[in-house]
Amino acid sequence: MSWHSHKLLQPDWSPEARTLGLWYVARDYPPDEADDDIYLAINGSHKEITFELPQLHDNKQWLRFVDTGQANDPVRPPGRELPLQVGDRYTLRERSIVVLISRQARGK
Repeated sequence: MSWHSHKLLQPDWSPEARTLGLWYVARDYPPDEADDDIYLAINGSHKEITFELPQLHDNKQWLRFVDTGQANDPVRPPGRELPLQVGDRYTLRERSIVVLISRQARGK
C-alpha cells in the first residue's frame, strides 16, 4: 500500500493539503492470493484536481467503480465498471472521491 497526494508518490500530510491518494497493490501478494489493485483518490478542495495515477503492468487497465463527482452515474455495478480513457491521469471534481480498480484489458 502506498500513499499519494494528487501527485504520484508524493503524499502531503500538511494541514493545508486537500488531496489524498491510496494505492493498494495486489501484485505485492502471492499469485494465488492476488486480487485487483485498488486506487482511492479524495479531493477535499473547492476546485477540480487532476490526479496522477500509478502505471499498471501485465496488460491491466484502470476502471472506474465509484466517482461521487459524477451526478448521473456515481457507482457502477461490479463487472460493469467503466474503463478509463485518459491513461495516467484522472480529473476529480471538487469535494469528491473516486475508487478505481485494475483489471485485465478486454480482448487481450
